[in-house]
Amino acid sequence: MPAAIASLEKSLPGSTIGFLAVDTETGNDVLSNDANRRLTPASNEKLFTTAAALETLGADFRFTTEVRLRERSGRMDLLIVGFGDPSIDGFSGACPDAFFSAIVEALRRSDVGEIDGDVICDSSAFLHDDYSPAWQLEDVRQPFGAPASAICFDDNSVRVFLWRSPGQKSAHIWSSWPAPVSADLQASDHSQIFYDRNFPVSPLVLTGWIETDKVEGRSIPIAQPETYWAERIREFLIKNGIRVSGSAREMAQPPIGSADADVVIPQPQDRLLFLWQSPPLREIVFETNKRSRNLWAELIFKRLGLEVMGEGSFEAGADAVTLFARHIGITENELGVVDGSGLARTNTVTCRAVVKLLLDIRKAPYAKDFMDSLPVSAVDGTLKGRFVGTPLEGRVSAKTGLLQGVNALSGYLHFSHDIAFSIIVNGRSASGPEAAAAIDAALVKLAAMIENQDEPKNCP
Repeated sequence: MPAAIASLEKSLPGSTIGFLAVDTETGNDVLSNDANRRLTPASNEKLFTTAAALETLGADFRFTTEVRLRERSGRMDLLIVGFGDPSIDGFSGACPDAFFSAIVEALRRSDVGEIDGDVICDSSAFLHDDYSPAWQLEDVRQPFGAPASAICFDDNSVRVFLWRSPGQKSAHIWSSWPAPVSADLQASDHSQIFYDRNFPVSPLVLTGWIETDKVEGRSIPIAQPETYWAERIREFLIKNGIRVSGSAREMAQPPIGSADADVVIPQPQDRLLFLWQSPPLREIVFETNKRSRNLWAELIFKRLGLEVMGEGSFEAGADAVTLFARHIGITENELGVVDGSGLARTNTVTCRAVVKLLLDIRKAPYAKDFMDSLPVSAVDGTLKGRFVGTPLEGRVSAKTGLLQGVNALSGYLHFSHDIAFSIIVNGRSASGPEAAAAIDAALVKLAAMIENQDEPKNCP
């Protein structure tokens, strides 16, 4: 048995371990173990989502957000029409306030000093299935499970910061949550903070334990982002001298299966106030893979569904990615797509399919954009703290994956002949960090076997 496999089996007894390494120039297997078994990939699913997007939409594709004025029954509404742009969160300097300020400036340029109708956030470009039915309930309470709405600002989450000074009974709180926030936190040598709230903007209650003299930050997802952001925009307009007579509300397609519809179809009397554009897709893919951002992957996924299948939904996104995979020779027996981020435990893939993707990408026109998006060992992204002090520092570019019971790492080992590899571990009883360390040690052993023949090189 190869040392790399023996090392993993010893460190992770009882786990199912898929492992495949292939020489990118010869196409020959260097190492294989259960490479054709379908396993849960966790965030390695993002490899398929982002590659499909670069192939289908193009690296220069930009998400747009439309700001429209609509005359309705003698009144004028302000519509913010979203198409899934994930980047208005401070990325490239485009924070929500920058977008909101652009609305104010556009209104002033058009000599509009009053909105006598409503402020409406329109997310009807996507079906109103903000959460995959395959996600676990606890996941949607976490920032990595924020709603994948076509309207998205600031990762559809709010920030809460807490700290407790020595000798004080209560914690200090700073929050962007628009309703009252209270905290009942006990002093401890570690922090464990829970929250309870009713969406979208009712009081927030924090309980648990907090370490003294340490600032704790939390991101809390908003379950009705359209309503929440419509109200934030309305408040921003009023604060900046634009009168608003009406209310803040949402307009969205109904949940799948609903007989009711509230779908916005642009009317002739609509006037486009301005069009906001995201950075190019290559930059969004870079951020998505480097930091493994679930919400960004899901918005890319749904936009793929809209562009390819004509519907912005989880189901259509899955169909679009499956079509892309089929085009490069990956069958439905090798890949089962449920969501775009890998949060669903029902996503499945074989290590063989992952490596097929990695090999195909090297020949694609977007190869550099994709390769640049992968975290680099001991350098950046989700691999910044891994392989430090080993012979593979700076020589692994790969996507990580982590769920309860699941660890994955797939990408490239850089030698004179690069090695495309995929390791997926399911059913582990060890902790996530312990499993990651075992995967890293196995790759170091694989590299030791290879370097007898080839000299390693740094990531390109």
